[in-house]
Amino acid sequence: MIVRFKERKDGKSSWQWYEFPNKVVVQLNDTHPTLAIPELMRLLMDDDGLGWDEAWDVTTRAIAYTNHTVLPEALEKCSQAVMWKLLPHHMEIIEEIDKRFIAMIRSTKPKLESKLSNMRIMDNNPQKPVVRMANLCVVSSHTVNDVAQLHSDILNAELSHIITKRLKNDQWVTNLDLLVDLQKVCTRDDF
Repeated sequence: MIVRFKERKDGKSSWQWYEFPNKVVVQLNDTHPTLAIPELMRLLMDDDGLGWDEAWDVTTRAIAYTNHTVLPEALEKCSQAVMWKLLPHHMEIIEEIDKRFIAMIRSTKPKLESKLSNMRIMDNNPQKPVVRMANLCVVSSHTVNDVAQLHSDILNAELSHIITKRLKNDQWVTNLDLLVDLQKVCTRDDF
């Protein structure tokens, strides 16, 4: 994708990296392809000479993530020891992403300090240190969505019930154009 992006000129004399996410989206369908994140960072920095900040901007604007489960046991975790052995440079990048993410949370959202251990990408549990792949995806993506019915039920059950009750049917679930009918009832006191 990088080669194809560089080959494209669109009548311009050259391409600009800030345009890359306007032309390319890397959709991570679950956590299996998570290593695309540090690999894209590596390619941008090592092969193309971008600094960290520019590579991070391009990467986070080009990556999107779909989560398929809320069950903690199904969220992929990789042994830090194995990853350090097999992919040391990728681990340096992941470690830096984690470090910068934690610093950003501490400086912008200090009330979340008590939750940081669960939000970290690098789980440094002394018994079993792992990389939390879903956390890496969430931190590194411009968009995160889910596809499991369980997610919809958890997030929208009460709202779905209210909408169905007001529209007097549930056809809106598969035809969002029907939501325009809510305009007729949304100003009523009993809505």
